[in-house]
Amino acid sequence: MFRWLRMGTQVKICIIGDEHAEDLKAAWNDCQWITEKYSATYILAGTMLGVNTGFDNIEVEDFDVFLLVGFSRRVEDLVHTFAYPGVSSQIRSLAVRDYWRETLLPRVTERILEAYGAPIFLMHDPMRALRKPDPAPIGAYSDMIGASQVQVFDDLSATLLRQPNFTLNGGMSTQVKYRVKGTKQVGDGADGVFKRQKARMNSAFWLAMLEALMEEIRQIRIERPRSKYA
Repeated sequence: MFRWLRMGTQVKICIIGDEHAEDLKAAWNDCQWITEKYSATYILAGTMLGVNTGFDNIEVEDFDVFLLVGFSRRVEDLVHTFAYPGVSSQIRSLAVRDYWRETLLPRVTERILEAYGAPIFLMHDPMRALRKPDPAPIGAYSDMIGASQVQVFDDLSATLLRQPNFTLNGGMSTQVKYRVKGTKQVGDGADGVFKRQKARMNSAFWLAMLEALMEEIRQIRIERPRSKYA
């Protein structure tokens, strides 16, 4: 479907996201090998989302790849469905579809897909960093990613990236060392603001995610995207 990008050509990535994209940007700017081989343009969600999403302002010929960052909820809630063997495959399939239907990620992906023929990669919200996570095997997280890809994102011609195993603390949380400094773990009764703070990750985490992205990019065929409206 795609041609190989010419040797030596810098891959141009359009990164669209929420506050997690801001955290990713810091990691990007600190990594010389990434900035040498890839260029990034960032578009924050606050200026792009809504009924009339402003993708018309993007110059389609400028980008080879789109990356969406965030736009989801706590994927731990979805992983929970895969953590216990008593849950049927039918229930898991329904849970996957219902979960993603209630997030912005598929909708933004569809909007890009309507106009552009470039590869689309997705990074869900990081799982919260906890010292004592709920018991769940890493395999439950892997199964959730696989089911989400098949049930939702294959139809959108997009690839849902997974957190590397070394960032995980079990199957439903991230290791505390990847959390942004200054945020504190709070009890289960904390309000949503503090829960969201526990999902803000540092540059080391986002560098791991960027390396996972670049590995995926190296395995695909890329041509300059063309708008169907051109």
